[in-house]
Amino acid sequence: MSRAFGPPSALSPEPGWVRLALRHAGPRQIGQGLGARIGEGIAQATPRRAAPMAADTPAGQPPEAENTASLLAPQQRARLAPPRPQPAPRAGSAEPQDKPHIFAETDRLAALELPRASRNAIVTFAPRQDGKVLWGHSFLRRFDAAIYGVADVTNTWFPAEDMALLLPALREKLAGYERVILYGFSMGAYAALKYSRALGASTVLAFAPQYSITPEDAGHFDRRRPRLFYRPDLHAGMRLQAGDLGGEALVFYDPLFREDAQHVALISRCGPLRRVLMPFTNHDTLRFAMATKILEPLFQACLAGTPPGAAELRRWIRPRRAAATHYVEEIPLRLGKRREAQGKAPRPAFPEHFLDPAAPLASPQPSLLGGPPLLMPAPAALASPPLASPQMTAPESGATEPSSTGTLPEEQTDGQTGGQTGGQAEGPSPAATPRIFAETERIALLELPRAARSAIVTFAPRQKAKTLWGGAFLPRFEAAIFGVTDVSESWFPAEDMALLLPALREKLAGYERVILYGFSMGAYAALKYSRALGADAVLAFAPQFSITPEDVGAFDKRRPATYYQPALHDGMRITAGDIGGAVTLFYDPFFKGDVRHAGRILECCPAARTVLTPFSNHETLRFAIDTKVIQPVLQALIDGAPLAPATIRQMLRARRRASARYLAEATARLERRRLRRARQAPPEA
Repeated sequence: MSRAFGPPSALSPEPGWVRLALRHAGPRQIGQGLGARIGEGIAQATPRRAAPMAADTPAGQPPEAENTASLLAPQQRARLAPPRPQPAPRAGSAEPQDKPHIFAETDRLAALELPRASRNAIVTFAPRQDGKVLWGHSFLRRFDAAIYGVADVTNTWFPAEDMALLLPALREKLAGYERVILYGFSMGAYAALKYSRALGASTVLAFAPQYSITPEDAGHFDRRRPRLFYRPDLHAGMRLQAGDLGGEALVFYDPLFREDAQHVALISRCGPLRRVLMPFTNHDTLRFAMATKILEPLFQACLAGTPPGAAELRRWIRPRRAAATHYVEEIPLRLGKRREAQGKAPRPAFPEHFLDPAAPLASPQPSLLGGPPLLMPAPAALASPPLASPQMTAPESGATEPSSTGTLPEEQTDGQTGGQTGGQAEGPSPAATPRIFAETERIALLELPRAARSAIVTFAPRQKAKTLWGGAFLPRFEAAIFGVTDVSESWFPAEDMALLLPALREKLAGYERVILYGFSMGAYAALKYSRALGADAVLAFAPQFSITPEDVGAFDKRRPATYYQPALHDGMRITAGDIGGAVTLFYDPFFKGDVRHAGRILECCPAARTVLTPFSNHETLRFAIDTKVIQPVLQALIDGAPLAPATIRQMLRARRRASARYLAEATARLERRRLRRARQAPPEA
């Protein structure tokens, strides 16, 4: 199979500035890759030859060609690296035999390859990224295809003069493959479309592409990209044109996201497109495709030579769209803005049937059950520093104080987000900031003293800054605020707390009511030291019982593997003698790990009150903040009249649709349950 290549438009390299270094796999590539006259643009490519399909197939002999080095100006002559030896792949194997390596580059662009014995090739055009890496290769390795990539390390949008230098080498690499699939996102999607005809593409997968970034082409609806990236010397005439498009182009975009919709409308004037609509995804169309697991069957179909149509892709996406958290979170925001613009009162974003388990389910697509795994490595356990005696800090004026708020994600769950959802903060003047009054090398005690009859003591979740967790949210209450922060994430070990508890008890002496408050690791410590601190009430959000392997290893392997240190944590489990005051546990009854931890805690404290927060996963505190339930719960404890669990549940239930995370998780879980039931259902006769 052979196809003629056509030159892309507006490719006129400027001699004298570019450094070209071609590092080819053999003499054939060196001879052919430099066979274009740089000063005259891109030459017409020769017909494709058959690509080697087995390990014993010879690479071919270099064709007769003139000495192309003489065609280059002295400033442009390439520095040729010696041929890179390639390991011979196993015949018929799709397993990668090498890491991606650069075979050609300019000052701005790099072309990389992961050669494999296959009939097909995938070429990726990277979005904005740092580093000369082959974008997408860790996902694309699973397919029976050679992988090539073009990376723009300067984020200059693949300028034509650089591409004119790289295209001959890239075309030579692609010669002989039966199918060539181009794949890109955003800036990379623009380049995939722009150079699709020049590379003889069979199919182009373009996610949220742009038409141009020049002010005259796109400035009237997209001001940001021209302002940030446009350079007249590089981008004049960069727009997509009719002669640029080649192969079957599938364009994925959100029709409600005006910038992308305008770009696609202009691209459609250049040639036929298959428009795949992804409403409520904003610019994150590729992320949505990954979450709905359509990307793998999409590539499989394209490699088989049968790319799906837009309607078929929509049928794939529709039954799985609730699996994309950001999609579900975007729906209530979009609909709320629309009703506000129409002058209508807000209403629940989803009708009742949207979350109804009995709602009918579309037939699942068997090919959609696979998909790229999204893995996050567990953080390495921190080595514990040597224990030191606590350092008492005198309240001297002019001393450097820690910031009252932090920026770590788990602190934002309470201090930052909570402060934004509750209204105007009432509390100390701006001059009153939390200060450290005692610390060890692992743990710090902070205070925000105030004239009040009650005190709130927070135990921070994982964070590395010596800040008062919740310091931006809690000042609205009429209470003194104290905090315990474990900056080493060592789970408030007993030997450190034994040194700090006397100082903290002295600070709390005289307050009528002491309320302990924590989330996750902090909830464990709030329960563990509640009796030692004379607590009247404890609010524990998603608490843990222990992190030792013998206590929780049967159902929670991650925390022991990540944080457990025998010297610090042996015997750390919560016992009946540790717990004091009225305890309220918040946890998701469907999140198995937290359910098991809560069950062990309830064995020690049967009188503890439980507030179930279904569909919140481990983010029980964020759910309480989103629904604005945390404020009345804390205020009732300060007033000495705690709310009953049933009352709290009624409040959560009435306001649960205010939490986008809750809606996303609820729909995702119900969708998974429907799919599971559909797969288990007996086939119809």
